Amino acid sequence: KIPFDYFSIAMAGSYFRLNAADKANAILGRYGQICDEYLTFYLDQQPDFINSIQNDIQYSLSMINRMAEMSRVYNQQELNLKLDSLLNQHYKFYVDKLSNTR
Repeated sequence: KIPFDYFSIAMAGSYFRLNAADKANAILGRYGQICDEYLTFYLDQQPDFINSIQNDIQYSLSMINRMAEMSRVYNQQELNLKLDSLLNQHYKFYVDKLSNTR
């Protein structure tokens, strides 16, 4: 088992370049799901906790953004729509949470 992290996106890019879109999509889809689960947990916490883990939240958002961009570049429309939707949903919720804590 290989953990999902920043390097998983590079691996997916390699699969795309090798015309193995199914493997690339599996990596991006699973890593997107993991980031979604993290963000759902993080953003369901109290404001003080959210403020203390902003780096983790921003990291997960940036990973979803990179995956969405890669899926767009390689014309993976269904995956791109899913990832863009996750990004927009979590980012809006994050901004709303931040504005309510100030």
